This record gives sequence, structure tokens and C-alpha cells, in this order.
Amino acid sequence: MNTPLPRHAVGLPSPRAMLLALEHFIPYQQADVMRSTLKGRELDDVIRSFHASVLATPVTHGQQGKGDDAIVGLHYFTGSADWYITERDVGDTPLDGGLGYQAQAVGLCCISDPELGYVSIADLLPHPSVNVDLYWTPKTVRECRAEWLRKTGL
Repeated sequence: MNTPLPRHAVGLPSPRAMLLALEHFIPYQQADVMRSTLKGRELDDVIRSFHASVLATPVTHGQQGKGDDAIVGLHYFTGSADWYITERDVGDTPLDGGLGYQAQAVGLCCISDPELGYVSIADLLPHPSVNVDLYWTPKTVRECRAEWLRKTGL
């Protein structure tokens, strides 16, 4: 019986390289918790899945003109706010794994009223109460807005 090769042996970056590439997407405190609590295969699986989600999120102008039909690829949240990212910045310095520094993104910002606009992922990362949904299932902006309005009772 043949033993399958590890994923990184067939062209994918190693989980360690992926985690380094994802440092511009995962809030600092959440990354620290991940490193200290998830070990081995569990950490590898979470990192690989989230890395794929980031790569699947279109770059700036990738969904231009779609409005409420744009697909939300990433979801950041805190107790009272949600940021649904539809497009990510390409970045100036591509890192291993096809990602780069994130100055801004585009998405639905739900703080007091939901509105489409620019989001600074870099500004979200240092806040201890902000997390990224590592298990996010892509949805449309329309679905996210309706869900947020239901959740908040607005």
C-alpha cells in the first residue's frame, strides 16, 4: 500500500510558510492563541483551509459591479461589529503562498449601519477583540447584510 505524500510535498507551501504568509490576515491575539493551542495536524488543517480561503477571495476590482451579489470570502468580527471582505488588496510585497501585505480591502462594514466600503485589515489586526472566522463559508453580500440585520434586530 502506498503512503500518500504530505500536501506540501506536492507543490503547496508548508503550513509554517502559510502561517507566515497569513500574518497580514489573522488578528495578532488570535494568531497567538492558535499557535499555543493548536498543534500538529489540527493546526496544519486550519492553516491550509484558511490559506485557501484567502487565496480564493478576489483581489481589488475582482467583483466590481456585483454589488449585493458579490461573494464574501473573509469575515472579521467582534462583539458589536462585522466586516465582510469581498476583495483583498494584492499587496506590495508578495510572500510565499501568493499573499502580500494588506493595506486595505473592500467589503460590507457593519458597525452601526451596514455599508459597502474600504476596510483596513491592518487596522483590525492589533485589536484584541477582533477575530477572523477561520471556518467561514462564502456567502453573498446580500445574505451577510440580512443576517447581520437579523442578528442586531435593526
